[in-house]
Amino acid sequence: MISRRALIAGATTLSANRVLALTPSQEAVLFNGIKPAYVANLLSGRLPSGLSFAHAGNAMQYDATGKLTYAPNNLMYPSNPNSSYANSASYSFTSGVTDPFGGTGAVTLTANSASKQLYSYSLVQVAPTAISSVWLRRRTGTGTVLAVNANNTATDITSTLNGTWQQFYSRTTTANAGNGAYIGIQINTIGDQVDWYLGVIASVTYETTPRPQDQVVTTSAAYYGPRFDYNPNTLAPNGLLIEGAATNLLAYSSAFTNAAWSQQSTTAAQNVTGPDGVTNSGATLTMIAATGLHDLASSAFTSNTQYALSIYAKAGTARYISLSIAGSNDGAYATYDLQSGVVTQSGALSAGTLSTTLIQSIGNGWYRLVIVGKTASAAPYMIIAGANAGTYTPDGYGRQNYTAAGTETYLIFGAQLEAGSFASSYIPTGASAVTRAADIVTFTGSALTLLQGTQGAAIVQMISEGSTNPTTITNIIKGTNSILYRDTTGKLGTTNGTTALLTSGAPTWTSAQRVGLSWSPGKRGLDYTGVAPTNDNNSASNGGTIYLGSSNGSAAENGWYQSFGLYNQPLPNSALQSKIVVGAPY
Repeated sequence: MISRRALIAGATTLSANRVLALTPSQEAVLFNGIKPAYVANLLSGRLPSGLSFAHAGNAMQYDATGKLTYAPNNLMYPSNPNSSYANSASYSFTSGVTDPFGGTGAVTLTANSASKQLYSYSLVQVAPTAISSVWLRRRTGTGTVLAVNANNTATDITSTLNGTWQQFYSRTTTANAGNGAYIGIQINTIGDQVDWYLGVIASVTYETTPRPQDQVVTTSAAYYGPRFDYNPNTLAPNGLLIEGAATNLLAYSSAFTNAAWSQQSTTAAQNVTGPDGVTNSGATLTMIAATGLHDLASSAFTSNTQYALSIYAKAGTARYISLSIAGSNDGAYATYDLQSGVVTQSGALSAGTLSTTLIQSIGNGWYRLVIVGKTASAAPYMIIAGANAGTYTPDGYGRQNYTAAGTETYLIFGAQLEAGSFASSYIPTGASAVTRAADIVTFTGSALTLLQGTQGAAIVQMISEGSTNPTTITNIIKGTNSILYRDTTGKLGTTNGTTALLTSGAPTWTSAQRVGLSWSPGKRGLDYTGVAPTNDNNSASNGGTIYLGSSNGSAAENGWYQSFGLYNQPLPNSALQSKIVVGAPY
């Protein structure tokens, strides 16, 4: 019998059908052809069968048009009428009816009383803009029928309703913002029948028609879907956005005319279409003709805590703008060029700390500006200030003292202040701070079985949101132990609960990376894009519920997860290194 090694050019030693003393190139010939047992492409916009997603509330993302909007959601439950609906005693319900898509999910409603409004009221809070929709068709009768939208407004649809399924929808704004919402029907003639399928109330921003991703049947709870995010500048898919919980501490995050914002030699007008595509969602900030300081400020945080301050900004007639996290002569500041898209200067003030700055183009001249730092001041402020130069001598709050002509303007939207080392996705607020719940993504089925095996390999392609290293480890894959994680020095790590293994260097987390672990009894190999694997002689321990990107929502490596491959056998170093290349076949 000929061993596998005999098939390799240059292999000369055979021994009882065992492969001995392979060079790296020979090993690559044998093992690079190893196929994964499971592969998931998270750039496709679909959640694969090996993952389960949960989110306790809504969150925002960039869609395929580059606009900022809400993730898939259906806030109405149940989406098909039953006895839980108001005035249900005035109707009879027949389930199992053929729906618009060939299933049997529709319900026939028969009016037992005249002109009674059958409706459901969802206690889930809606955004300032919502689209309510329902599929309807007339089964019998000719009487008047009215549809009820999210604002509890009834519209006569008698002339349109017929025996063919149609999706009736309505876009509502402001009336129910922050409150619950309605959906329903009113059949005025006793005995008339109408078929109903899939009532939806979805929070949106710029959209005017029902979104396909919101069309999810609900029963006992609202639906909040995964965020398949896009690069707002290039419109390329970024992947599945997974984030831990975060709170925007700033009230009225885009309502800059509100008294919550302290103005100094500036005026704000709510007259700008923001990155969400909504008319007047942003503001024009105009510098008043005066010599001195020109800024907006808020005092929504405490001292000696690291915060990330972010805001969307676009050049009007003025080019430079600055952000500060500061108290008197204490804190951090940065100045941004809204024409060239660069940070022109940054620094720490006295006992303050500056961690990082960022300017990110999101298209159409808009940038998201970020500064991360902290102040020891007992009276801290976050400040958005005008500047007439890219570099200047800052005052004790990081601002420029200059003479404005009164014609300098900036366009601004979406301020956010959150504890931590990076700016997460935007969290809109009203009269108070708002918390976005964590994304909970768990492995299921065969994917879970592969990860829990005594031998195998796992490779993940991702981009991190965080440019600075975390204060505690953040998980990429987490079970009972941290299977793949980023440690406090930025290195890639794994642990079996007793012994940790770390790479010698650190990935560039904010660009696409592949990170991977291979394991078998008594051996582990760890690797990331562009380096040789790190090995030790310890076994892995991958038990328990296993999460992608977090541990039940905590200690998450926030970012965009693009793909992963799972193997039912360990990968030798050469194979692991070849498959760890971004975009390479798994």
